Amino acid sequence: MMKVDQMVMTAAAMRASDIHLICGLPPKIRVDGILQDLTSDVLTDDDCKKIAEKLAGEHYDSIRDIGELD
Repeated sequence: MMKVDQMVMTAAAMRASDIHLICGLPPKIRVDGILQDLTSDVLTDDDCKKIAEKLAGEHYDSIRDIGELD
């Protein structure tokens, strides 16, 4: 699986406005309003948890029950 830093750099290089991370699907980016796969790797529960922990940092515990973070 691509690391979060790599996902962000690749998305930025492709001028993506969003990165969508959903368990059971490949990471997706939105470019010019169109969703496309960033990689073909499907995200597992563990992948999503690790990504969320990295991105949310100290806020992870407070948003874990909500299920999302913008």
